[in-house]
Amino acid sequence: MLETVLWFITIPASIVFVCMAVATFIGADHGDHGFDHDTSHGEFDSGFKMLTFRNFVVFFTMFGWTGLAMVRTTENRFLIFIVALLVALVMMAAVSALFLFFQRMVHSGNIDIASAVGKNGVTYLTVPGNKAGFGKVVVEINSQKVEYKASTEGDTIKTGEPVKILSCQDQYVIVARG
Repeated sequence: MLETVLWFITIPASIVFVCMAVATFIGADHGDHGFDHDTSHGEFDSGFKMLTFRNFVVFFTMFGWTGLAMVRTTENRFLIFIVALLVALVMMAAVSALFLFFQRMVHSGNIDIASAVGKNGVTYLTVPGNKAGFGKVVVEINSQKVEYKASTEGDTIKTGEPVKILSCQDQYVIVARG
């Protein structure tokens, strides 16, 4: 019975985990509005979020696989539950810490987004027109190529077209054909 319950937890969690991993590797999760939505107020310090969808998936995946690994080696169900719970919590914390580390690496650069204003660049991903969404642009600042999320008030700007950075918002730039 316990093994069946563990399979019912593990299989769906593992499928979602693999889909999320593939989406992350191909860049389809878009970070700021993808799989990282906070499901509660679980911040321990700025940016360290334990209670996210991604972490729940990691928790159930690790809990299930740990329980399944132990179910045939011991009959003590309490021990199986405790070990699986501890492994899942440790992995959930490790994934949160890893994502926080990567987030800080991305945001700890020396280049302020405001320094892009007035510069020319090239679209990396099509920028939808009329502020209908975001694309990406690459701009050279201080001999470094920097990629920014971009929006435009004008018509759609296709990949590879030159742009001019008109202004910046908190985490993106406003561009026009350049």
